[in-house]
Amino acid sequence: KEALNIGAGRVVQLDETDKYISLDELKNAWNNNDDVNNAVVKATKVFNIIADVDMSGKVWEDGIGSATDFTGTINGNNHTIKNFTFNSSSEVGGLIQNAATVTIKDLSFENSSVVAKGKVGTVVGYCHSGELTLENVKVLSGSVNSEQYAGGLVGKSMADTYIKDCSNNADVTAKVGPDGKAHAMVAAGIVADMQGIVSNSMTAIFDNCVNAGKIVSHESKAPEKKSTIAAGILGYIYEPQDNAKFTFVACVNSGEIEANSTGAHYAHAILGCWGEPANENAPMNIYVKDCKDLQKACGEQSVGSYDAGAAFAILT
Repeated sequence: KEALNIGAGRVVQLDETDKYISLDELKNAWNNNDDVNNAVVKATKVFNIIADVDMSGKVWEDGIGSATDFTGTINGNNHTIKNFTFNSSSEVGGLIQNAATVTIKDLSFENSSVVAKGKVGTVVGYCHSGELTLENVKVLSGSVNSEQYAGGLVGKSMADTYIKDCSNNADVTAKVGPDGKAHAMVAAGIVADMQGIVSNSMTAIFDNCVNAGKIVSHESKAPEKKSTIAAGILGYIYEPQDNAKFTFVACVNSGEIEANSTGAHYAHAILGCWGEPANENAPMNIYVKDCKDLQKACGEQSVGSYDAGAAFAILT
């Protein structure tokens, strides 16, 4: 497969039409209402990647959906985005910066570097609502760095989340910055943080997801005593609502998981921890089936613990 340079190649087909734009043009059109392509891009349901794309020499300071949540489907058609670099002081970072009801499938990332301050992921920084679906999405190599939520694929999701046949090989690091914000640092191979406050029955399914990257969460200012959380698949479940359901099937972690802090710290292969439920007396269900850590069967010690509120049943 020939790689097309982003500066010259219009590698994104809009639906099944004869209209083609580059990733840069897609980003600019979605984010700018005055862009000549804004109307046709906003009306597109499926964005088809038609070739590998090399983004060498291009540094994004904003992603798709910086001003208005991106919605739609990106079909990678088994192509690879190479040398994607996002470097910004913004709170959210990723190829898709902000999203609501989005599907990404059959897409790989090679040698990516994503840096931002808050909710940071290679693929999606922050999904605010609706459904987030990732299928056969792979981060083959690279790094993700954040001061708060760092995910190999996704920084934060407040949507029902379905992730299947996805993997991360990037090194993921969450570290508090010099401003010393009073928050936990969360790093995870697939999704850093899920917050359930918007849904009475949030559902998340991780099916055949693999992490092989090094996952590290640590504080750089010891007197702050901030919590640090690190996990191979999902980092933290925050404010789960009544009857929330989280399922992990055939997930594997083979990466190093490390959480260092003078405060509370949690490091687990599958799920880091959860806390501050909306109703301490309501059940939250965590199902784990056929998952492995370093090729060994996962027990409850690989699933994490709660840092606030009531304990919940873990079914393995």
